[in-house]
Amino acid sequence: MIPEKDIENRLEKLISIVKSIDTTDNYLLEELAALEHKQWVQWSQSIAANEKISIDRLKRWQTLWVPYSQLSEKDKDSDRSWAREVISIMDRCKN
Repeated sequence: MIPEKDIENRLEKLISIVKSIDTTDNYLLEELAALEHKQWVQWSQSIAANEKISIDRLKRWQTLWVPYSQLSEKDKDSDRSWAREVISIMDRCKN
């Protein structure tokens, strides 16, 4: 178990790093959106493998099991909305 003081120190360091990040950078938005997509792919593949879902949903999901760069702009926008949520949290940490 990590001592509480170490956790506090790590959190302070993380906040310091976050404060130095330019959250208006489009590169950051796209990297976070790509990460969000990757997480969703892992999650949806796990659900598809372990739970009963409709054939229609499975077919729709399978069309999205591609790298972020291959998604339509509409689908990328969905991931970008979640990336903006992360950026919003980062901005709140700056205050």
